[in-house]
Amino acid sequence: MYRFLPAARVSGRAALLGAVSGAVLLHALRSGFSSLIVLSSRYGAVYGPLAGVVMLLLWAYYSAAVLLGCAEIAAAYQHRSLSDANSS
Repeated sequence: MYRFLPAARVSGRAALLGAVSGAVLLHALRSGFSSLIVLSSRYGAVYGPLAGVVMLLLWAYYSAAVLLGCAEIAAAYQHRSLSDANSS
């Protein structure tokens, strides 16, 4: 996804770096979010039956932040590697 979706050409190393960092961060997010759900019984008391919707929206927000952050990591890596290649 990090290689084929952008409008610009993306090197394989930059896409791999973005994908691996995204996988690691999403795995950590999954672990942390599951413990948040288990420990937070207050959401049911506050939001009632909509607590599941609130949790789904929180998951979508944090997942999108990780996805975009790792795309930014891949873009920064590619920009740095291109500028290093041009200065040599």
